[in-house]
Amino acid sequence: MLFMYARYLRRLETVPEKFFAGLPQLMLIFFTGSENLGRQTPLPDGMFRGLSSLKYLSLAYGTFQNLPNLTDLAALQVAYFSGPGGGQRGLFHLDEAESEAKFDGLVSTTHITLQSHSLTRMPSVKNMGKLNEMSLQGNLITMIRPGDLKGAKSLIALKLGHNHIVSVAAEAFDDLLAMRVLPQDFNPKNADGARCVS
Repeated sequence: MLFMYARYLRRLETVPEKFFAGLPQLMLIFFTGSENLGRQTPLPDGMFRGLSSLKYLSLAYGTFQNLPNLTDLAALQVAYFSGPGGGQRGLFHLDEAESEAKFDGLVSTTHITLQSHSLTRMPSVKNMGKLNEMSLQGNLITMIRPGDLKGAKSLIALKLGHNHIVSVAAEAFDDLLAMRVLPQDFNPKNADGARCVS
């Protein structure tokens, strides 16, 4: 099997720990419109274990409270994790330890979306040297700290609109030599739309 596609499974609340076991060649997982997935019952931490060939992973328009461990997904190129949208936020948030544990294995990822959740901090990108685009729109992020973006040297677009950002460290973007577009609309004191960095 090369791909798994599941759309609008509204009654789906969780999946078994070994749901994808025995599918090492799986390359695409696409779940969309399953708004109850992971809402009451946390998604099993080992849900994606062993998926070393996975290149595209989408959990779209859900209210999940956690993300499974992603450390086995060294081949993953596109990671799309969106909350419910429509002005609503998902339950997913991170502390510092969780940020590094969840994302430090994504060494091949070029695009990551974590929008419309309850994130109050930036996810760890220190091992994402191939990352081109990151979308964090519609979260609760208040600041960008020194080192938050360290390692993302290929990042071209960082989307931070509709957060609560009031503080950005002076050196926060020092490593982002490829950066071209930094939309920051609808943040406090930053309502001027897209800022282009040359």
